Amino acid sequence: MDLTLPAEKVHEVADVAVAHLNAAVSELRRLFLVEDFVDSLKFAVLLWCLTYVGSWFNGMTLIIIEIVVCISGNINRTVSTKYLASRD
Repeated sequence: MDLTLPAEKVHEVADVAVAHLNAAVSELRRLFLVEDFVDSLKFAVLLWCLTYVGSWFNGMTLIIIEIVVCISGNINRTVSTKYLASRD
């Protein structure tokens, strides 16, 4: 099985990636430097909304940790109760 990459294909993919990167950088520069106020305002609102999405995921992480701790505590209590009952 030949696992080598053809040089032409690598150059083609790299050229496409560079073109996309350049387009993204110029668009971000346009948004951050407020060349169009409405687009920059939309971008700011999007970033503000993303902070709420991030906080929701942070809250979900805390809820998941709480559920895991509660389940682990119940399992530990059940196992230790059975072990102590069989020991007596």
